[in-house]
Amino acid sequence: MVASTATIRRSGEQVRALYGGGVQLFPPAGLDARHSYFAEPDTSRPGRRYLGVMAQGHTAGRAAVATAAALLQGAWELPEEHRDDYWTLVAYHHSLRELGRTVTAAADDIPAQLAGLDAGNGVRALTDHQVQELTSNLPRAEQPVLLDRLEKSWDDPRSVSFLPCTNMLSVGVDVKRLALMLMQGQPKTTAEYIQATSRVGRHTVPGLVVTFFNATRPRDRSHYETFDVYHRSLYRHVEPTSVTPWSVPSRRRALHAALVVLVRHRLGLAAENQAGHVLDRLPEVEAIAEQLAARAEAAEPAAGDAVRKELAGLIADWEDAAREARKDGRELYYRSQGKGQSNLIKSFEQNHGLWETPNSMRNVDRECQVTVKGADL
Repeated sequence: MVASTATIRRSGEQVRALYGGGVQLFPPAGLDARHSYFAEPDTSRPGRRYLGVMAQGHTAGRAAVATAAALLQGAWELPEEHRDDYWTLVAYHHSLRELGRTVTAAADDIPAQLAGLDAGNGVRALTDHQVQELTSNLPRAEQPVLLDRLEKSWDDPRSVSFLPCTNMLSVGVDVKRLALMLMQGQPKTTAEYIQATSRVGRHTVPGLVVTFFNATRPRDRSHYETFDVYHRSLYRHVEPTSVTPWSVPSRRRALHAALVVLVRHRLGLAAENQAGHVLDRLPEVEAIAEQLAARAEAAEPAAGDAVRKELAGLIADWEDAAREARKDGRELYYRSQGKGQSNLIKSFEQNHGLWETPNSMRNVDRECQVTVKGADL
């Protein structure tokens, strides 16, 4: 069983491309859109309210500062028993460049704007310690520390008041007390909009999502003008995303890895030093390659012949490496075992080995060193 979220369109085509099989929607649609088989809307949780803001006659930066300050001060003016509910303002950005502007404003412009919002209850302080970024630049070891800080209540000295973030937030982050979000501009896709805004108001406190639109961007203006209609049928606007597991760049990165996985586990050659034993099992290896090509053909008929040709080339390269190792009296390993040993798979930009293989979905880009001349001057 493969389960998916609702932020997906054309699921039949996507599942066929990825898994080579059919798909069934469960639970099936009922007579009433609000009821589906045994599923009913969850009315025990308060949900979210969306609010659109677009400032005419002001620069986007100036208006964004005023909006952020109003939200921060609004939480300060709530009664103490409800203050913690909206204390942490999550500011969602679509690029690190926009986030940098907000972080700069949080150090100077937003505190200055807050000073002018005193209605007799005092002004909320915003120190550098209370402003924390959640981006891909944050080291992995520090991420759990930040998530732990986000759970702290408003009167804790380690609490976070302002959280500028990127789409790092939109997947897998579940902090129960987050309920207030400032969305800086309309995201490129509706799926991202739904995923990001659903990070607030997930538990007992109703969420408030304020989407700030830039009046100079035609797309933002269009979303602002159709704000009500758009939000009444959010899931209808989810765009279909392309799924291309058998495209040329995908095959170049991962086809050899799929072949190695199948050969290791189907032919019982799982031990690290058994990569060279394929020389004795070539007919079986070719049969596995044909099954893999047939799977590709089921998902994308036009790719079948190209996959067969590439797999034949991969098997030939593997065979050559195994023969060379056997001729030198060495064993062929799957992964690097140090100097003087032959291996099939190597990490990106390693020197010794046959095929470069990414370890993660993220670091698939090469790094290059840049030297700035005269930087020491």
